[in-house]
Amino acid sequence: MKTRLAPSSHVLRMGVLLAGLAGLVSAHPANAATLPVLTGAFSGSAVSVFDTSTQACEATDTPDAPARAYKDSNGVVHLHASGSTNRAMTGNSLLTVARNCAVVMRSGFDPNPAHFAQYQWLSGFYTTDGKKIAALVHTEFHGDDVAGQCLATATTANRYCWYNVIGYAQSTNNGTTFSESPAPANYVAGLPYQFNKGIDGGPNGYQSPTGIVASGRFYYAMINDWPYKAQAYGPCVIRTTNVFDPTSWQAWDGKSYNVQFANPYVQTRISNPANYVCAPVGVGSLGEVQSLVYHSASGAYLTTQFTPDTRWGVPGLYLSASWDMISWSKPLLIASTATLTAGEPAGNWHYDYFSLLDPAASDRSFSTIGNTPMIYYIRFDYNNGPYKRVLYRRPLTLTVR
Repeated sequence: MKTRLAPSSHVLRMGVLLAGLAGLVSAHPANAATLPVLTGAFSGSAVSVFDTSTQACEATDTPDAPARAYKDSNGVVHLHASGSTNRAMTGNSLLTVARNCAVVMRSGFDPNPAHFAQYQWLSGFYTTDGKKIAALVHTEFHGDDVAGQCLATATTANRYCWYNVIGYAQSTNNGTTFSESPAPANYVAGLPYQFNKGIDGGPNGYQSPTGIVASGRFYYAMINDWPYKAQAYGPCVIRTTNVFDPTSWQAWDGKSYNVQFANPYVQTRISNPANYVCAPVGVGSLGEVQSLVYHSASGAYLTTQFTPDTRWGVPGLYLSASWDMISWSKPLLIASTATLTAGEPAGNWHYDYFSLLDPAASDRSFSTIGNTPMIYYIRFDYNNGPYKRVLYRRPLTLTVR
């Protein structure tokens, strides 16, 4: 298996993804006076949660996704921020979890793009009873890993032959294991285009689902994309009334939740692909949304975003707030990259995969936060290869009104 810095390759994100995307964000119009007012700052130092130098179960066991958590029916907390060989950290609370070397779900390494099961990251969880747990799955297909599945040149193969969908897995045993049904029953969201072996460029598809948040009779999540054909660049909102039915998710189309995702390997004749893609919402000015939570005290929704590139502003961690997940406040800089680096030993550090989690969350899925949550993030050691990383948590104090 090739080294994958996924859900989004950091080299790709800092180069290909950011190049040329300025001005492509489709912001939803909003009246600034009606948007939440958000303030926040770190209130303590970073604490190591998982350091691969001393705690990895194998050489490739590394944090590779924004941290998500849930509490099982026995009261055990499971924290996921894993690579494509999915493992969890477990413990009696979010603050006491430790690496558990048991594999929760392995990627399928399936060479058929229609099966949506090559490289898979458990990414967004929801449970009400702690025994049965739904999971949105970040799913990548890399045609350059399969003979005959990539016609691009060697210099562009990984980029052009990269195809993503959002999949579905579930656990019925308290999160001990997760499994996917065979395609097409594992399909949640994807573009209405089949994998094209790099002929039309790339990468393309939906990626990096956030955690799942309940509101009324609906469950919401956000997904990210690249600009490709009918799909505009920017984060999208999806919702369902049943998190255990992968076919039930629908996306915001700019006016309402009317987009039903098409599986291009099942619906092979799609006359108007634009009817099957989502409309990005106004939080996309800094790129990928990495987490979505509900702030209980105010009734607002919060997202985390990180930008490593100066074209988007000061490189660093930002938060945004919304009453409806469609119109969002101006991103608030919480910490610049320079702030994150301050106090670190000398090194070639990179930071990414920021998420909000609250040890005192009121729900089993840790989708709610109060005024003193934690920011979780990963530090990459670029001087020592792709697997030397540390997952940190750092206390945050915030207000929303």
